Amino acid sequence: MGRWLAGRLMKELGLVSCQQPTHRYKRGGHEHVAIPNYLERLNRPGNPGD
Repeated sequence: MGRWLAGRLMKELGLVSCQQPTHRYKRGGHEHVAIPNYLERLNRPGNPGD
């Protein structure tokens, strides 16, 4: 029995799958304005004479 037939039969009988949906990770937003990226600031190369 294929999934299409199984789905149609389940629909006719009023059955619902109990499988959990997959986990979706939240998308990262923009950097907060009040908290700048200090590591990026520390890793910038300085002038050669410094």
